[in-house]
Amino acid sequence: CSLILLSLIIGVIACSQEAPPSYLPSQARLRSGIYNKYYLHYQPADRSDWDTDIAFLGYQSNNDQGQISLTTYSPALEVTRIANLAIDRDSWQLLSEEHYFQTGDTSIAQVEGGTLFQLSADSTAPTTIQIDYPYDVVYIEQREHLSPRDTIIDNRKGRILPSKGYRRIERTDTTIQFDFQREEVLVEGIGLYSRSFNSTEFNYQWELMEQLPATEFRRLLADVPKRVGYINPQEALEGPRTFSTCGSEDEIYDYYNGDPDGQPMGGKPALWQVVENHWEPDLFEDLSGYLSLHFIINCEGEIGRFGVEQTNLDFQPTTFSNEAIRHCMDLLLQVPSWQPTVLREEPTDSYAYITFKLENGALIDIIP
Repeated sequence: CSLILLSLIIGVIACSQEAPPSYLPSQARLRSGIYNKYYLHYQPADRSDWDTDIAFLGYQSNNDQGQISLTTYSPALEVTRIANLAIDRDSWQLLSEEHYFQTGDTSIAQVEGGTLFQLSADSTAPTTIQIDYPYDVVYIEQREHLSPRDTIIDNRKGRILPSKGYRRIERTDTTIQFDFQREEVLVEGIGLYSRSFNSTEFNYQWELMEQLPATEFRRLLADVPKRVGYINPQEALEGPRTFSTCGSEDEIYDYYNGDPDGQPMGGKPALWQVVENHWEPDLFEDLSGYLSLHFIINCEGEIGRFGVEQTNLDFQPTTFSNEAIRHCMDLLLQVPSWQPTVLREEPTDSYAYITFKLENGALIDIIP
């Protein structure tokens, strides 16, 4: 009887201990591959307006021993980095890391310490990564992990992982070094949710927008050979019938590559003013998620050729009503004027994107 009672007590204790959350996509998704799409917001040292880019981070299980690979893709859907990790409940350990450059060169990072994320406590030793860039440039980053803390994001458990350190860039004729503070957030079932980096030289933020299964990402690779912002004219939403590009399909660039960049005249405040004046809340009652419109700003400052992406707050595909999509498109068309992207002092066509974030029918943010 005592053995039976002891077994029952052990069983009750075991049931009462909640399993630690997994800050990765499910095993099924990891085996086939899952791809997180991020907006990357960048602010230079002069603290001028933020520029926004796009990147993908692919998660792929390597085996059943908790090893995965993380592959980073540029807006042109080119691989820029592959990191191989060992994952357990306390940390994500960096086993190897390889970087790919536009020059065609590659570099295998030299790693000391190897802790990418410390989930349970401060790490005992800093992590140092050295990368040899083309043209005799050496990049060194050393990071010290600070005390993690819990959070809740959209009813999911999360873990905030702060760190601090320095970056050093060594060239043949000069060396630049600066300190930074970084904070990453992992969310249960999702992986990396956000990242912020702050220094005297620049700031940047990663903001998760969507999760794509491997099948959808492979379709994107096949259908979008040029830029992630590419919009197939045959699949575009019906917009202004008079809209046309100024140049060929090979001459449409990303809006943030110019000086000035493509954007509403008057910047984001001008867009918010239109939205505040014309927003129809009845079209969005109880709706939550991210409604993203991507489009072209032509060299004349006209916009058209719209595409749409729709995800819920868990970053999974969803569907908004046609009326809601059309209304958001009409709001962009009501902006009085748009600044075309200027390259080499010439206005040019560019891809742009605007995301409306909604929660229970309320407009929370317009990104970027």
